[in-house]
Parts: sequence; structure tokens; C-alpha cells
Amino acid sequence: WVIDKKSYDRLIFDNDLLYYNRQTNFIKMNYTELQWKQCHITDVMDDRNSPHTGPIIYRWWFHKDSEVMNVLREHAGDVQLEMIDMDLPEHVGVASGTYYALYLGKGVNGRRRLKNHLSPRKRTSTLRRTIAALLHTNDEDKITSVLSTCYYEWCELDCDKKDLENIEKEQIEKGYYPLNLKDNPSICNRWKEVIQHKRKALKCH
Repeated sequence: WVIDKKSYDRLIFDNDLLYYNRQTNFIKMNYTELQWKQCHITDVMDDRNSPHTGPIIYRWWFHKDSEVMNVLREHAGDVQLEMIDMDLPEHVGVASGTYYALYLGKGVNGRRRLKNHLSPRKRTSTLRRTIAALLHTNDEDKITSVLSTCYYEWCELDCDKKDLENIEKEQIEKGYYPLNLKDNPSICNRWKEVIQHKRKALKCH
């Protein structure tokens, strides 16, 4: 790390640009400088294309016509509750259609974290529990099937666990991820309560 002695220290970290605030002990990362990798999840499931075994941050992109998107639009259409705004998530168009970034996470071991999400056990993945709640299903194969239609994007990092947590926190705050419930200031409490209630109903806390 190369540090300039300023209120915000400039750091060169794995060829990415970061800023470290000495007063708050918090890293601010230039998101556009991150080197992201992205491909369809069926390609990522091949170990030759999967994330490394070190730290990553990652995002799940859902097709605009996926079951998850349909349920979210139903809730967004309830103007009385005004829980979520589906105009806010980042979205991109590819040959197979438009995809929305709905969830951002971190992993100390990127390859293991991805396998946890794809494992047919909800307890290994908060994302799986949230999808189960939205679709009102305990069918693990169905949850995996939903995830298998997604695009997966990740950035491989070289940092300790605390820095990884700070990077994830900042990226969640900068975006709009309706499937992230914890430490997500963009999502209203009413939406979090709805998901938590649905999880309890399915016993998938």
C-alpha cells in the first residue's frame, strides 16, 4: 500500500484505487476501478471459470422475467406500502435480455461462497433463504433453478476480513439491492419485516 499523508490517504491496492480515512478507519473504494468478472452462472459453476479461493465481493443479476423479479414488481406495485422501487436497481441488457443486480455479498473464500449459494441447503445462504421466502417454497431444487438463470459478477480482492466487510458495506450503501436486508439503508424497514415474516413462515430464518 502506497500512502500519501493527507486526511484521506491514497492507497494503491492490487492495482485498484482506494481511499483510507484515518479518522473513521474506513475504506472508500472507487467502484469504477474494480476489475469485475461476469458470466452466466452455468459457466461460473465450472471450476476453471469460478472465483479464486481468496476474498471477493460479488453481485447476482436476475433476468427481468424471472420469478424473483415478478414477485418484486408485485410488491413495488403496492403504492400504499411503498416498500421497494424497482426503477432503482442497476440493470444491463445482454443478448438474452435485461438483467437486474438485486444482491451484493462478500466471501472470504470466493469459490466456497459461490458453492454455498448453489448448495441445496438454505442455511448456507441468506440469498437462498430470501428467495425461498419470496417464492414461498422450501423446494431447494426450485431455488437452485432460479439461481441457475442468473448472471454472476465478482471482483477478486487481496484484503483482510475487516476491509472486506467495509468494502461490502460501502457498495451496498452506494447501490440499491432489494434482496440485501442487513445493513442496507436503501431498503425500508417495512420491506425487511415482510421478508423476515415470510422466512419465519417457512422456518428458514
